[in-house]
Amino acid sequence: MISVIVPVYNAEAYVSRCLESILNQTYRDIRVVCVNDGSTDGTGAILEDFRRRDSRVEVLARENSGLSASRNAGLERADGEYVMFADADDWLDEHACADAVKAMRGRDADIVFWSYVKEYESVSSPVLFWPEERVFEGEAMAWLRTRLLGPGGAELARPERMDSYGTAWGKLYRRSLFRDAEAAFVDTALIGSAEDVLCNLSLFGAARRAVYIPSTFYHYRKTASGALTRRYKPDLV
Repeated sequence: MISVIVPVYNAEAYVSRCLESILNQTYRDIRVVCVNDGSTDGTGAILEDFRRRDSRVEVLARENSGLSASRNAGLERADGEYVMFADADDWLDEHACADAVKAMRGRDADIVFWSYVKEYESVSSPVLFWPEERVFEGEAMAWLRTRLLGPGGAELARPERMDSYGTAWGKLYRRSLFRDAEAAFVDTALIGSAEDVLCNLSLFGAARRAVYIPSTFYHYRKTASGALTRRYKPDLV
């Protein structure tokens, strides 16, 4: 089973599409853990409606405590062999979970990850990391872990791809990896940004093998005005 963790805060305009894309996966052995982080709009009612309609949905309501705390709360409620994260304003292609599990089992991997599409209001922009499947272990795994921090060498000519590999979304994790790596998400109030990169550094450090699938399964919405990535932080340095 895959536990899909979805932190939600004031996402009434988007969360239905997100949840429908998860519940309509061709891979059916899924549990969705929705963490309502103190939403003040109609998000709570939408989540409760999904919970009533589909027994695979669990809603965890909390006082507002931020994205990292919500993901950590979701991890505490997760079960099954695998874990995946999705942001409430994004969505997945219907065969994402099936293909990810196939790669995970076929390659005996600890992490499977894939490419994505940047979704703007009027245009979609695919971001393909590599055109072919890649398996990372040993020295290649060490390189990939370093690459989470950003491009190096010739890649410095493409600074717009600095955030491509370190996201929590766009990956299927073996759930036991979080225990083995003692990994959790740190509050952005403490570190400013990149809480997902910091967590992934621990996870990729503990993983034996990672597999990349050359597919744009994940649709990353770039128009949500409240997104963390759109906030200017003068003291981030």
